[in-house]
Amino acid sequence: MNWRDLSTAYPQIFDSLWLFPKRGEGGDSKFHGGFIPQVAKYLMLRYTQTDNWVLDPFAGSGTTGDVAKGLGRHCFMSDLSPTREDIFKADARHLDLREEPVCDYPVPISKSCDVYPNFRFDLAILHPPYADIIRFSGLPEDLSNCSDLSVYLQEMWNVAVNIDQYVKPKGFVALVLGDIYKDGQVVPLSFLIMQQWRTRLPYKLCAVYIKDIQGNIKDNTENLWKYRHFKNGTNAFRHEYIFVFRKQGGKKPKGGILAEPTDAIARAVEDMVAQNLAFRSVIEDLLEQHRRQIDMEDCGRHCLYPSKFPEWDRSWDNAEKVLIYG
Repeated sequence: MNWRDLSTAYPQIFDSLWLFPKRGEGGDSKFHGGFIPQVAKYLMLRYTQTDNWVLDPFAGSGTTGDVAKGLGRHCFMSDLSPTREDIFKADARHLDLREEPVCDYPVPISKSCDVYPNFRFDLAILHPPYADIIRFSGLPEDLSNCSDLSVYLQEMWNVAVNIDQYVKPKGFVALVLGDIYKDGQVVPLSFLIMQQWRTRLPYKLCAVYIKDIQGNIKDNTENLWKYRHFKNGTNAFRHEYIFVFRKQGGKKPKGGILAEPTDAIARAVEDMVAQNLAFRSVIEDLLEQHRRQIDMEDCGRHCLYPSKFPEWDRSWDNAEKVLIYG
């Protein structure tokens, strides 16, 4: 499809706001924590062509593969806990596609293709767990079972480094992620990971889409949640983010120390505020916390100013180190 045909068939596909009143066809609608097929469809229409290859290392119920087949794309899916035969069992942090496929690899989803693309993909779509919001399994290596935020950020960085080697130069990576609540405050999970990837991977952030969420609160609990939000001054998450990155040439992920942690995060937060992405008040609060540093004599480094949630100070401090040092 050229841009005119795309714009006519899908009027909002070039906009930053994607609204989908109901779920399309593909995957298992009852799979808890899955994403709707329209997200995969829009991403493939925008960033791939017919017969291109798509990678989904968090395949879930197989939505991406179903959409790829319908659009004439080829797809390789993997997951820590496969739900069907065409999803390869693998941890996204350790997925190894450097060798030729062996007999127990699933057949690629395709109308006509029976070969693999030397394991270089035009588009990777990642929809990981949002920390521990939904427990997808009892496996200790499951990202939804990370002990705290800093561990989750480190493991997501490990995912990024591993998947990067399978993305073609000039290929695209789409990260679908939302933010979470912890102890009555918003944790901008999506922005923490986006900024880490944007500054340390050989990627250019091409687009940020905001997608609406439908049906994430059951009818019999809606009034209870409204009361809780009214009481606590919070609100219900009715959206999530899709960050689209483009790989730049043959560059490799950066290593080592980028800058003083406080300075680097301060600049990152200021960038986010300037772009008016979302959660302005939360971002400004994070920036203010970093400006009010205190010196920890016991470890000889800077840390976040203690917040009104002491139990999270250590987690945020660790998350700061992971964000910068990886």
